[in-house]
Amino acid sequence: MDATIERLSKCLSFVRNEINSDMALPQLAILLQVHMEEGITMVTLAKRLNMPQGSVSRNLKALGQWMEHGRDLKGYNLIDLKPDLYDRKRLACFLSPHGKEVCAKLIEIMEGAE
Repeated sequence: MDATIERLSKCLSFVRNEINSDMALPQLAILLQVHMEEGITMVTLAKRLNMPQGSVSRNLKALGQWMEHGRDLKGYNLIDLKPDLYDRKRLACFLSPHGKEVCAKLIEIMEGAE
């Protein structure tokens, strides 16, 4: 088996086993994009990933600490949303400490150092 594909498969297994077996691919794409550019806004994420802004918003809720505050549905706690420094009406996306650990592990797997 090609080593790159094998490492990618290990990454997906890690995500399914350590985060959630039902984590959607768009959520993983958002997580990776935030890792590449911390502080990215939801609007920019939507453009970069060619996703509707409503989808990005829903997926960011799942990636955050809480999916729904009123119903106490916990998210994956991978991303923190904060007001953008340049436009307080927009939210910027940052990796949470747990999100940084997950991305570091994914990099480790992809580099073959696991």
